[in-house]
Amino acid sequence: MPGVSLIIPNRDGEEYLRDCLDAIAEQTLPPLEVIVVDDASVDSSIAMLEKEYPGIRLLKSGDGVAPRGFAATVNTGIKASTGEYIALLNNDTKPEARWLEEMVTAMEQQPRAASCASRMLHKDGKNINAVGLIFNANGTCGALGDGELDDERFDKNCEVFGPSGGAALWRKSALDKIGLFDEDFFAYWEDADLSYRARAAGFISIYAPKARVLHLEGGCKTLQRYDKVRLRIRNGCWFAFCNLPLGTLFRRFYKIAWAMEYRYFFKYGLRPWKVECRSFWKAIMEVELSPRVFFKKRKERREKQIVADLEITRWLGCNPFAE
Repeated sequence: MPGVSLIIPNRDGEEYLRDCLDAIAEQTLPPLEVIVVDDASVDSSIAMLEKEYPGIRLLKSGDGVAPRGFAATVNTGIKASTGEYIALLNNDTKPEARWLEEMVTAMEQQPRAASCASRMLHKDGKNINAVGLIFNANGTCGALGDGELDDERFDKNCEVFGPSGGAALWRKSALDKIGLFDEDFFAYWEDADLSYRARAAGFISIYAPKARVLHLEGGCKTLQRYDKVRLRIRNGCWFAFCNLPLGTLFRRFYKIAWAMEYRYFFKYGLRPWKVECRSFWKAIMEVELSPRVFFKKRKERREKQIVADLEITRWLGCNPFAE
């Protein structure tokens, strides 16, 4: 089997890392290397890793003082990796023993596939967290199957729009052509952006139903509600403005605006005593002040696109598991 570099971004994840690393040690296909990239943790993660897991490669994202976010942290690990495949795993996950082998086997059978999504379950083990990403009819992206009961519908091998960044496998040669995660996103939507760029470059993404992983959803303790709301709103707008064809943007503008701005206005925007209200208006200001950013990104993406817009937009609203 080809070598796999397994990358775990970590920020204050000491509480979950042991379970994650112990589960990795039980994989039927052992990774070529396990790389934990720390993003300015303030807990005892680094000390614990150095003491209890000397066999892993421990890297730091940036100077180790100021956090750089999920995208930059994962990119640090990818640049240092040596495997033919790049496996990504959140620090608050527990993969089953065949998780990695099932994804690699699926990818070996699909040479056009740049990525593979796994079956991510909520911590109760009964409901889906994500079986990939869905390109919604309103032009946004979300976790495919989130909250649905884990049943036989999700047992089939099929194509999905892209994988969730929390538990995925990427082909290194495909990333060399596509590029890595966009570090300006910091966190949230960076996996949707990369999946869209992979589609634009002519690749597909597949789903391996037997590659199961439990997502404990511990979250990053130091990423506050303010950051989460701001990044989700801002990056959702960036995803649409940087990637979608102009025709799709014009036809679905109000749907996109409702999904990423207006509905949050009614939820957060009129409550100044809430931290989410400040997050909302900060995100809107960043979107309004960033036309140069997304026009530049859009130009770069369009220059690299080799497939017709229709080939990508046919995924709008497409759910391969819908009954």
